[in-house]
Amino acid sequence: MLIQQKLAIQAPVEKVWAFFMDFKTLGSCLPGLDQLQEIDDRNYDGTFKARIGPISASFQGRVTVLEMAPDAHRAAMSVSAKDARGASSLQARMTMVMTEQAPGQTEVAIDTDLNILGKLGQFGYWIFKKKATDIMDEFAAKVRAQVEQI
Repeated sequence: MLIQQKLAIQAPVEKVWAFFMDFKTLGSCLPGLDQLQEIDDRNYDGTFKARIGPISASFQGRVTVLEMAPDAHRAAMSVSAKDARGASSLQARMTMVMTEQAPGQTEVAIDTDLNILGKLGQFGYWIFKKKATDIMDEFAAKVRAQVEQI
């Protein structure tokens, strides 16, 4: 499932880029992210909790930075995680591109290709799309609040 999100942030592109590349701080904006531990400069392990319909899941997994192009303000990462009970797993690839729209205004385009397998994968596309959109909307609001205050 492809999820596309665009965020308008009232801050210069360099400031937004620096915020997004600080994964610990960025992670604090993601609803459901319980912990994030740096393994090395490209790999992070974490736990993410979500409730989808009547099912609650706690995913443990790894985020791997695949691409980081500061001059182009572009980054890509992959996520691989399994539900703690082993009933579901997810794989995702995210690409972020930041573009200065005007002085002091940045647009962040985030494209996520998400695949969910197992028990949670039995839910329909629209349920996941709605939940993912809700999470991304909350994430966007938290990012805006933090970046625009700095």
